[in-house]
Amino acid sequence: MKIAPSRRCEISFKPSNATASPSFRTSAESAIPLSPDTQGRIEAGLSRAYGPGLSFSFAESPSLIGGMRIKVGSDVFDGSVRNRLESLEESF
Repeated sequence: MKIAPSRRCEISFKPSNATASPSFRTSAESAIPLSPDTQGRIEAGLSRAYGPGLSFSFAESPSLIGGMRIKVGSDVFDGSVRNRLESLEESF
């Protein structure tokens, strides 16, 4: 099974802590490598939501199968296929 990367990346959420500390570490894991353009859009969206001063890191994690998992401080946004499959399994 081959998963095609999405051409569109949109960040839309409300953080639990609207004012981020400059020391907030932000990590984004994706099933496939992200282009510099996509990384820039993620950084811009999170900076708008949390404020300036975030420290970003990006990593490839094929175990996610598809999608992304983003952590900002203690907030976790998991839009990975793996998470959705685990949620589906729990519902049975």
